Amino acid sequence: MANSLSPNYKFFRSHFSELASRYGGRIVMIAHGRVQGACARGQGKALAKMIGEIRRIDPDEVPLVTPVPTLKELSSPLLL
Repeated sequence: MANSLSPNYKFFRSHFSELASRYGGRIVMIAHGRVQGACARGQGKALAKMIGEIRRIDPDEVPLVTPVPTLKELSSPLLL
């Protein structure tokens, strides 16, 4: 069976701890296998601008846009 995970999702999974440490509580956009931008939660206009810029540069790229939990959220007893 072929591995169908996108390169952007693979990056997210393999760098999850780093992302939580650096971008926890924010929304990141990963494209071309790296973080292309981040914004605070609730900043829809900034997020739309980031996505538009990636689409302008490479219309075929499908960025991964996802919230990143904080380290505190990751240590919550509800997640254990």
